Amino acid sequence: MAKKNTANMDPTVFEFLGGHPGMTTGEIANALGKTHASVAGILAQLISSGRVIKTSTPEGKQVWSINEMPFGRGNPVRQLFEQLLKECRHATA
Repeated sequence: MAKKNTANMDPTVFEFLGGHPGMTTGEIANALGKTHASVAGILAQLISSGRVIKTSTPEGKQVWSINEMPFGRGNPVRQLFEQLLKECRHATA
């Protein structure tokens, strides 16, 4: 009997972080059953693409979470908001 492929059913690091923000690299690796090195590599790719951010806790631990504004000012929703805000300010001036 062939072994069932469950790889597509496992959450990705990005998906996991969406539901579990504020975890360390080691905690993410343990929860997903991956090595620390593989999760660190994935997080490095995600941070370089702007999809996640790394912050420090008061205790000094480095923790990860999803970047809610991955495009910064280039975010289309943000641009629309800024345009509408500008129009409102000019309308009341």
